[in-house]
Amino acid sequence: LVTARRNAYVAGFTLLAAMGRAEASGEIQYAEHRIVHSDGEELNVRVAMGIEGSLENGKGRLISITTDITEEVKRRRELANALHESQRASRVKSEFLANMSHEIRTPLNGVIAVAGILAKTELDNNQSEMVKLIETSGETLSHIINDVLDLARVESGRLEVEKIEFNLKDALNSVTALFGVKADEKGLIFDIKSDENSNKIFLGDPTRLRQIIGNLLSNAIKFTSSGTVSLEAKSVLVEGSENEYKYEFIVTDTGEGMSEDVVYRLFERFEQADGSITRKHGGSGLGLSISRALAKLMGGDIEVKSEIGRGSTFILSLPLKCANDCETCNHDCPKTKITNIDQRPNIVDNTEVEE
Repeated sequence: LVTARRNAYVAGFTLLAAMGRAEASGEIQYAEHRIVHSDGEELNVRVAMGIEGSLENGKGRLISITTDITEEVKRRRELANALHESQRASRVKSEFLANMSHEIRTPLNGVIAVAGILAKTELDNNQSEMVKLIETSGETLSHIINDVLDLARVESGRLEVEKIEFNLKDALNSVTALFGVKADEKGLIFDIKSDENSNKIFLGDPTRLRQIIGNLLSNAIKFTSSGTVSLEAKSVLVEGSENEYKYEFIVTDTGEGMSEDVVYRLFERFEQADGSITRKHGGSGLGLSISRALAKLMGGDIEVKSEIGRGSTFILSLPLKCANDCETCNHDCPKTKITNIDQRPNIVDNTEVEE
């Protein structure tokens, strides 16, 4: 009885409120409420009502249509429950991936360390090749594990970026030094350009910046058999600001290129142009997806332009704010102002293939 009275009160209040809106606006208003039959059966109904004239002075009339929406409400609840369960399952999966990544990394680090020590001992040619294979395979697996861990953080909303002082030119030099060697091994021209603003102290996350640019350069070198791979960093001062810049980091290659449909789905997780790429280059298809997620966390984005047979261009756009009044750094700059850049192995996914 108490429940019935409460339902009646709620329904009455809902209808009166809808009537008030209908009279004030002159438009049709909708209200949903429950009806309980004398036999205890409950119905959910939707009332559409409109008012002509004014009910207050007795010269108006109320026109309403009531529709049974019991099944619709039932489906809504089922969808809400399914969404809740899906979100819960996603959280469980992300936690599992994060835990497994940590658990696998511990023994893997031991394998890599022992292989490194073993490589320094006296070995014949066959033994040396096998130890090198262990080291290479361990590093490859480590990169994949780090990508999976980053993916778990993205899905759980726990992926974070720092905001610390760093010298942009130093950050770029540290990541391009590694890829200069890789480009040279393939006989490629490796061209690096940066504007004068790069030699300043900025606020941001140098490790994540290196990770993104590293992934872009890694892919560019993989898919370029001859020609040039280049990185250009250029900036524009944000209008109305004295210390905020919009930076573009442009990675260009003369490699295989991609069609429009591949470009469209390039940033999807585990996405690659076709199955032959996995066999030819390896990779998990996570690098670009994670890179774009990182870019967005830092207030930027990644765009791509490509044409089959003519190479690709990836553009990382990021807002960067100067520290210390945008003073140009020189050799006399306090070293404490420059962030020591983390040398973690997951800065670059050398096994990542996206195109």
